[in-house]
Amino acid sequence: PNRFVLCRMAFELIRAGRCEEAIARFTEAIELSGGEPEDWNGRGLAREQKGDLVGAEQDFRRAVEAESSYAFAHATLGRFLYDLRRFEEALPHFRKAMRIDDLNPLYGEWLARNLACMGRDEEAREVVRQQLATHPSNADSWRMQAELIACAEADTTPATTATRLAIFSAELARTLGGDEVRTNGALGFALLRDRAFDAALEPTLAAIHARRRRGLPAWPSLEAQLAAICARLGDIDEALLALRHARVAMEDPFLDRQRQLALAEAEKAIAAAAEIK
Repeated sequence: PNRFVLCRMAFELIRAGRCEEAIARFTEAIELSGGEPEDWNGRGLAREQKGDLVGAEQDFRRAVEAESSYAFAHATLGRFLYDLRRFEEALPHFRKAMRIDDLNPLYGEWLARNLACMGRDEEAREVVRQQLATHPSNADSWRMQAELIACAEADTTPATTATRLAIFSAELARTLGGDEVRTNGALGFALLRDRAFDAALEPTLAAIHARRRRGLPAWPSLEAQLAAICARLGDIDEALLALRHARVAMEDPFLDRQRQLALAEAEKAIAAAAEIK
């Protein structure tokens, strides 16, 4: 078979969880093609899924070296480094992917997340603002703006201009048909940070129920959010129940930052309730 057939077979094997066989097919494709960036990238994904992180990184870097103008290769290497919390190393690859293909809003989201995890919140928000100027109807960009603002905004003063913008952005993302879990979660988080606890409950529960309908496990950031809301509303039993899942760190560093903020709010509220008793 030619390399295109081999790659198609390999991706089907990855989806089936048969990573060793996928690696073998990609290796055949690399030998046939001399090393096209898509083949290196595909084998890197198979190795990553298998747990061979050293081999995966080598292949992702070979993809970039094979064609430095291949945006997806830079984005994939950036995402791999981001997942490993190697944010400084990931940054130039996300920037390069954006320079090559600035029409892909996903690259902007990854760049913004990476900057936020480096503590460069204003730069992250500027990336998203630029994305919205180019893609004003993109629900993910509005949702990302809501998440960035809510994470950065101090929660001591309710109804600030910033938190209102976060709420507006999340509501617009929901209206534009964004992912039910992420947009409802972002709206609930923005309302939580605005200390509008009653209003935060509905979208947070909607996000949790959407994951359950999909047969997905509990998401720690949403559970931490629910724990914080319930604790602030005085339902300590429900808050403690949600905390069982909220203490598990998330693989995505940006989402784990949200989890930690919500978890701190929940623990503070539970401690305050215990003192009253």
